Amino acid sequence: MLTWNHVATAWNGFFHAPEPPTALALFRIAFGLLLVVNALLLLKDLPWYFGPRGWVSAERFVKAYGTSRFTLCNLLPHTAGTVNLLLAVHLVAACGLSAGLWTRASAVLAFVTLVSLHHRNPCVLHSGDTLQRLLLFLLMFSPAGDALSVDVWLAGSAWSDAVSPAPSDPWCQRLMQLQVSIVYLRTAWWKLKGKTWINGTAAYYPPQLEAFARFPIPHLLLSRFFTAIATWGTLLVESALGTLVWFRECRTAVLLTGCALHLLLEYSLNLQLFGWTMLVTYLLFVDPHEAASWCQAVAEVFRHPADSFG
Repeated sequence: MLTWNHVATAWNGFFHAPEPPTALALFRIAFGLLLVVNALLLLKDLPWYFGPRGWVSAERFVKAYGTSRFTLCNLLPHTAGTVNLLLAVHLVAACGLSAGLWTRASAVLAFVTLVSLHHRNPCVLHSGDTLQRLLLFLLMFSPAGDALSVDVWLAGSAWSDAVSPAPSDPWCQRLMQLQVSIVYLRTAWWKLKGKTWINGTAAYYPPQLEAFARFPIPHLLLSRFFTAIATWGTLLVESALGTLVWFRECRTAVLLTGCALHLLLEYSLNLQLFGWTMLVTYLLFVDPHEAASWCQAVAEVFRHPADSFG
């Protein structure tokens, strides 16, 4: 018989059973690099996206949003210099986050500056930007800097401690994992409400949009048969990434199919950094003990290259 004690034990075991934060550290490194790339891609269009005389001018922004959205642009002068300063600080913070230098402070600074830029002009954002903000918020409270970081090196810890540190509470990582699962489940749920996803034709239309097209797809793959496979296959993969990814026996296969899906989308469509954002989140699902073993093996290669390569 299921009792509240069973529920409480399962809950605490899922959210609070200590584990090494090595996989979380790998995610931190990759996610920080992703934020750096994202910031660099914004440089060219920064004045148009967020500047006082851009597509949404300072006056129009105040009229549309007032102070309903937090952004440092409301506290600082509405000038191009303010926007440039925010991006520069964000870039430095993202580099610090990836390197694990003052990790928590870097995460807080990266979050505040990213939110300030995003809220300055929500019209140019996509769902990947929203996910970046959510993950960065949770990362502020996590022990992501306890492994594979400059912070650990500055503390004088041994390399073994940097690769496989003492276990810690994984509740932040669990919330990030749940958020990723919710993204996929919600996406699959809304697609199932569309007629083209049910009849197997939905995958035909995105490659026809010239604004998003990247590389051409062979005509054969746009046939009715392959379009149906791509459409229903997408629904199957997204549903699995929201459910089966939680089962250890299925996790590797599910994550690999997710990688194949997003890489195919990256080949055919220009979706900014959405696909890469989702791929980076897969590191959150890597077994922390396996992650520590991989890092230890890589470290041994660099420490004893002659032995490693014979």
